[in-house]
Amino acid sequence: MVDGPAGPGDAFDEPPFDHPSRERTEGLVTLDWTFIVTVAAQNGFGFYDARQFVPVPADDTSGGYNFAVCTAAEAAMVPEPTICTSSFEQVSGGYVTNVPYVMDTIPPTGVNVQQELDPTVGPVVIQGVTVP
Repeated sequence: MVDGPAGPGDAFDEPPFDHPSRERTEGLVTLDWTFIVTVAAQNGFGFYDARQFVPVPADDTSGGYNFAVCTAAEAAMVPEPTICTSSFEQVSGGYVTNVPYVMDTIPPTGVNVQQELDPTVGPVVIQGVTVP
């Protein structure tokens, strides 16, 4: 998703944006545009069609694969990391519902991606990177 002021012209018709599979944007990327880039896996099912997270890898009984919030080793730690505890995790249908379905993101300079995606410290707010 690209957010920014509408610029002159139509970038879709100008190279290298003329490929039919590229999303149309209004105007050219200019100063003060902010981009938010996240990486998630899709499976075509569930909430937002994103692959959901299970508490630990061994919890996947669907015969497929899922991403785990914690590794088995993390879940066995004493004390267990907050995000791995049953008192934090909200599980519905075998899937954790209170973690972002994001594997990675590109944070702005000075922002730690692990802290940005950590739901144990408050609501997850993904910050954009602004074109200087």
